[in-house]
Amino acid sequence: MGHVADRTDPDISPLYGDLGGLPPALLTVGNLDLVFEHSLALAARLAAAGGRVDLRVYPESQHGFTAYPTAMAAAAIRDVDTWLDDLLG
Repeated sequence: MGHVADRTDPDISPLYGDLGGLPPALLTVGNLDLVFEHSLALAARLAAAGGRVDLRVYPESQHGFTAYPTAMAAAAIRDVDTWLDDLLG
């Protein structure tokens, strides 16, 4: 993995960007994901900026868990599909 000099650059991490006026967001993360805490902070910042945010945390799941044929991945993918169906009507 390459070195990044400034991890607070919004192009590297949206956590540090202007989050106002964004469309509804669904954040899907496993509790074992390396970016788990980052995802929690991003959800809080999105909400504080007035955004509609839905954070879904999946137990015992690592980064990229939805790419594997597991029951937890299937549940997460169903949740994403349902969220999109609800959003788009």
